[in-house]
Amino acid sequence: MVFCPSKIHGRDLHQLVPAGILQKNLNFLCGEVCGNRSNKIVDNLTTLLVDGVITHLSKGTTLFYKGDVTTHAYFVVEGSLVVQNPHPSGETYLISHIEQGSFMCDLEIISEKLVNTTTLVANTDCTLLKFSSEQFLYALKKDHDFLFMVSNKLAEKMYRESYRLGDDLYKSAVDKLRGYLMRSYREYSQNDQLTIQKTRQIISHEIGLSIKTVNRSVKRLKEQKRLTILAGKIHMTATHYKLLFNDLAE
Repeated sequence: MVFCPSKIHGRDLHQLVPAGILQKNLNFLCGEVCGNRSNKIVDNLTTLLVDGVITHLSKGTTLFYKGDVTTHAYFVVEGSLVVQNPHPSGETYLISHIEQGSFMCDLEIISEKLVNTTTLVANTDCTLLKFSSEQFLYALKKDHDFLFMVSNKLAEKMYRESYRLGDDLYKSAVDKLRGYLMRSYREYSQNDQLTIQKTRQIISHEIGLSIKTVNRSVKRLKEQKRLTILAGKIHMTATHYKLLFNDLAE
């Protein structure tokens, strides 16, 4: 699991990224935020960030750790990453996912607090565009459309996180698990069935609860016939999902 960068030096990025992947993603991102200004932003990205590096990251590889000095910004060309927050107790909590078309380390660089606030781990194989913090700041100062685009995406991330934290503040542990199970069922069920293959340890990290609390919550939902256990794994059917949905609606 190592980085495999290809240096871009005085060459168009589109010559180095396979099959127009970078163009496609930048057009999507810029068009979504800036409308008909998207072509100008894409052109400026290739000019202002000419010394960027294409980085390939294997699934499970850590890009950087919480507490590391922030030296670069990243743009996700392909793939997704998991945002983790290690706790002094030894637990590691999953905060969110970062998908393609997103920037990373923009918060640290713009705020000039150059210490990474979270740990980033590749959730899939990823292709990233990597710039030095100096290059990223230069592009922000030089091009107002690019500045607006990055600011918009940053505000979007902060809004989602603020909304989630405010929502979770008043949820019980069972309700947090209930919401997690419902999201998992909607995304991954097949033929009205879902067996969650993740360990309780991983589930606890993703929800932000201790393993003991997750186990107690699973036991309670099992007693309420909101799930079953098959070979030690949580199993759900369409009936279980409907009962969980009705619980939240009450």
